Amino acid sequence: MRSLRRTQSFFAAISFAVALTGCRSSSSPETSSSTGSTRIQVTKNQSTSDWKINIVEVAEPETVMVQSGLSTADEKPKQNEKWLLLTLELTPPAANSTLPIKQIKLVDESAGARTPLSLTAKSETERPRFTYFEESFGPDLLGQSRAGQGSVDKDGKLVWMYTQDKKTMDVVLTVMKTEPHRILFLFSIPASAKRLSLLV
Repeated sequence: MRSLRRTQSFFAAISFAVALTGCRSSSSPETSSSTGSTRIQVTKNQSTSDWKINIVEVAEPETVMVQSGLSTADEKPKQNEKWLLLTLELTPPAANSTLPIKQIKLVDESAGARTPLSLTAKSETERPRFTYFEESFGPDLLGQSRAGQGSVDKDGKLVWMYTQDKKTMDVVLTVMKTEPHRILFLFSIPASAKRLSLLV
């Protein structure tokens, strides 16, 4: 899959037909990542949606590749923070299901909850490139409208996308098919964090 950017008019043509309903509890074995002497563990906690969520991989890179406007650069985390890349396998309850990004949380006992800063398609051959959610909407440097991002399959069909709800201004992920999709999420977490719970 490759990243896909569309104009606002394209995304306006997509209707979000299915909303999240129900409540389900689930748990999974811990997934951990080790970097030097640091070892972090992420455990999936209870779910408040009908989405099936599995933790596939946890990584703690020193830098991440960030796309901002027309430039791309390796960025380090803020002071006393560290990057956490979380590969999640998401299976929606129905086609065109939506999931508010703020509903995806990593909870640290000492520092509270953190929500993703960005997401991108999972690739086995290319280094991930992120655009912060806060820079994914509104006019760009050329005055063109930005309306989120998406990912397409090898046939060019849209697999998933994230847009901004016009009423709430929340970032919303929409997945088009009822099959598992692996998506990479970027978090900034406290440098001291060792045990985190994933809440969705």
